[in-house]
Amino acid sequence: MQHGDIELQAFGPDHIEGAVVLSRQENWPHRPQDWQMALQLSNGAVALDDQGRVTGTILVTPYGADCAMINMVIVDRNVRGKGLGRRLMEQAFALAEDRPLRLVATADGMPLYEKLGFVSSGTVLQYQGKVAEFDAPEGVEAASADDLPTIKAMDREAYGADREALIDALAERG
Repeated sequence: MQHGDIELQAFGPDHIEGAVVLSRQENWPHRPQDWQMALQLSNGAVALDDQGRVTGTILVTPYGADCAMINMVIVDRNVRGKGLGRRLMEQAFALAEDRPLRLVATADGMPLYEKLGFVSSGTVLQYQGKVAEFDAPEGVEAASADDLPTIKAMDREAYGADREALIDALAERG
């Protein structure tokens, strides 16, 4: 699919370096290994300019048949306002197939997302920094592999979808 000088392609491992550049442009904290994990769990698309530079990203993470999460939506500041965000979202709709959609979004994208039928359902706050070491409160202990089935069941009940692959990936990286 081509439009002007921007071509959409399937997001692959060779696009991670360009995705990191875009996320840093937005002051997002994602490292290459974060993008690798997200890509491992997702399908996605990248927008490439005529020199092969990544100018947009989108990932769709399916949670079983329950729903799919659209995430990592970034359009390079230099090409915004030309319909690329909408094209990426249309690609996400196709990748999600018939699953109900959820979207992690910044305020910058809200006008487009609202035009596409999304409504705000809450706020996610992101904090960045170094985690200080502290003593665990009384009665709290580190989770172990034996706790994973319980954690997965609690997450499914709270989130309303099967996120076992995500929990397994996080536990693997521990």
